[in-house]
Order: sequence, then C-alpha cells, then structure tokens
Amino acid sequence: MNKVKVKAQIIAEQDINEGSKMRQIEKLYKKEKSKQKEEKKYVVTRNIHQSGKVRVARGVKMVDSRMRKDLKRDQAKSRANKKGKKFGKKKL
Repeated sequence: MNKVKVKAQIIAEQDINEGSKMRQIEKLYKKEKSKQKEEKKYVVTRNIHQSGKVRVARGVKMVDSRMRKDLKRDQAKSRANKKGKKFGKKKL
C-alpha cells in the first residue's frame, strides 16, 4: 500500500488537470484494493436455524451441510461441463 501512496503523490505533483489526476489515483487504489481481497471462511453448522441467530465476524459465513454439498455439486458440474464430460448417473 505504501508503493501506491508514493505513486499517488507523484501523480499529484504532475502538471496535468485535476480531473485526470483524480481518475489516475482512483484507478491505482482500485487496482490495489482488488489484490487484497479477503477470503470468506465457511463454518458448517449442525442446525441452520441456529446459525441465523448467531452473530458472525466479517469474512465468515455460516452454512449447513446441505448448502455445502450443493455448492460442491455445482462446482463439480461446471468443471465437468468445461471438460465436455456428462455429469450424473448413466441411464440404462
């Protein structure tokens, strides 16, 4: 983040109009912020109704085992579709 601040100061000192300076600085900060995205942690609960009442920290999502299984199935399905394979049981 310090490198971005230094670059922003260099841009601010240039002899160009204020609007383009702001756009360039915003672009720098936006690019740096996208690099530092925080990952979510999924906490599997036994009872989904109980998880609605509990306060959770930022970056944490409460899920039940069914939601987790559905997510894994969808990911496997998309990977199989990319490779051109059929997904699911074979019909006899």
